[in-house]
Amino acid sequence: DPDNKRENNLKIDLTVGNSVEFWLKKTGFDASLAHKETIFDLTGKDKHFRIYLSASADGTNPLYLNMSGTAEVNLSLGASTLLTSSVADSNWHHYAITVKSSSTGITSKLFVDSVLNNERTDTFAGYTTIDIESGTGSLGRIGALVSGSGDGQIFSASIDEFRFWKAERSGKQIGQNWFTQVGGGTDDST
Repeated sequence: DPDNKRENNLKIDLTVGNSVEFWLKKTGFDASLAHKETIFDLTGKDKHFRIYLSASADGTNPLYLNMSGTAEVNLSLGASTLLTSSVADSNWHHYAITVKSSSTGITSKLFVDSVLNNERTDTFAGYTTIDIESGTGSLGRIGALVSGSGDGQIFSASIDEFRFWKAERSGKQIGQNWFTQVGGGTDDST
């Protein structure tokens, strides 16, 4: 409702940044079931913002961010120390992903259990926002693709305390609040 200065709570605006946080417990990867396991998918018009796990056989970093606009980019989020075995260790872990555009590209950060695991900046001119407007069929989904079909529909993990922020959260904010329950349902980015 623009008249009341309210907007969709699932807005991607990389000029101010976005953050996604969640707790994940995974016991293993089975590439024969699915090569990709979607954690979060936000689709609007011809653009999407997707976080997924990859069941690669080599055990390398399984956490990815996929964004599309006029082009598409697939970013491996974790450092070389983040392996399928460390994600699927049967323990709960808190993951926080921040993204923000800058003059040099899009900077993404991954925090695992409140500790910065990796930061990278990639050149990507695909978009700075995902337009979410009523009537366009745009929506977000946790644990599956919005489309309802394709690789990424099987999610074999437990997820809890999913948080979507319309701002880039700082390492300090993540570190202070990663183990705290946060109330939801507001149009506030703080």
